[in-house]
Amino acid sequence: MAVKDFTYDQTKVKINLNGLPITDLIEPVNVQTDGDDWTTTEGVGDNVIFNKRIAKTATVTLPMNPVSPEYAAIRGFRTLDNETGAGPFPFAFVDLNNGETILGKARILNLGEKSNATEATARNVTLKVVKSLEA
Repeated sequence: MAVKDFTYDQTKVKINLNGLPITDLIEPVNVQTDGDDWTTTEGVGDNVIFNKRIAKTATVTLPMNPVSPEYAAIRGFRTLDNETGAGPFPFAFVDLNNGETILGKARILNLGEKSNATEATARNVTLKVVKSLEA
């Protein structure tokens, strides 16, 4: 299965996680989706049947400011999920350039690596999204 890798301008996307608008993105957003797979089965008389397996997952990387209230809220969602199993959380993504949409449920895989830098550098929050709609 081929992975499709997309990068989106952080100023041209709308993202919502568990009702929280994500606007404090400091670098482009990356979305990797599993590609649709085609399988073939050969039958009698050289007949071939094609079956399409539609990709249902995406990995979304959100480069966020680690001192933002949104990052703190996402950190709280992850803690809540780990302690109570509250996740996965509702997720929505819209690219304002072309209207591409991903709707589904997301798990927070990681909150990015801490840095010793004196300035706030991006922390890559990684989400695994099970898509219910992609348009």
